[in-house]
Amino acid sequence: MFNSRDNQAIKTSNRGAILKVLARLATTGIISFGVGGAVTFDRYNNYWNQTIFRVQTVDFNILSHTLPTKLSYAIIKNKPEEVQRTLDSNYSLFGLIVTDSSGQNIISYSGKDSGKSSSWKAALNPQELTKHPYDVLLDPPPVFAQWTYSNSHATERSAINVTNQGRVIGRVYYVRGVRPTFQEDIATLVTNPFSGSSRIQTYATSLMACFGATLLIWSILEFILYKKWVGEEIARQELELAQARQENAQRESELTEQRRLHELGAMRFRQIQ
Repeated sequence: MFNSRDNQAIKTSNRGAILKVLARLATTGIISFGVGGAVTFDRYNNYWNQTIFRVQTVDFNILSHTLPTKLSYAIIKNKPEEVQRTLDSNYSLFGLIVTDSSGQNIISYSGKDSGKSSSWKAALNPQELTKHPYDVLLDPPPVFAQWTYSNSHATERSAINVTNQGRVIGRVYYVRGVRPTFQEDIATLVTNPFSGSSRIQTYATSLMACFGATLLIWSILEFILYKKWVGEEIARQELELAQARQENAQRESELTEQRRLHELGAMRFRQIQ
């Protein structure tokens, strides 16, 4: 009966110890992946709101200094194929849209014949298009740039104090790509973790680092707790051993006292006889 109770107690103790280990692992994992999520979101924000934004600002600034002249010349020479090739040169990573002089009628745009879906194509709606910057196309072609960005961090353009002479024959609009949401980027990571995209690789690296950190922190924590348990176990055993020695010494003392009293009683008995 006692062995059965002892075995049951050991099983209960082992089960409790395993649950505590798993709870510590889960807690460490939640904290680590929480930190990992925050780091990944920071990478996401840095990539889309800083790196890509600055790159597109530089692109738009360069195009604003060159594209109106090229497109104006192609339109004057009645070369619609050249207009389309020019607009397609950005691979539809952002929008280049040519309209008439009023901006109400779209003539052509990046990737018009590709059938490829792009986040910026919502701007093909004339009402939406008015929210985006543009340069006018002139006959004769403009010599001077009309607008410029002061630096790659600028969100608005500044007018250049020069005037081009000519008849307005159209407009070219510059439309930034629409960034995906953080949830959409994470969904891309989950469905295609080995994507060649640099940002997806960055997300994967961050999360893998958090996974490795979770195992490392958990291992160190378990090692520290194990060393503490071993120390406590040794101290407990030493205490039990000391108590056992004290009890043995006490029993020896009691036995010695009993023998002394027995001998003393025997001596008195012999003296009486």
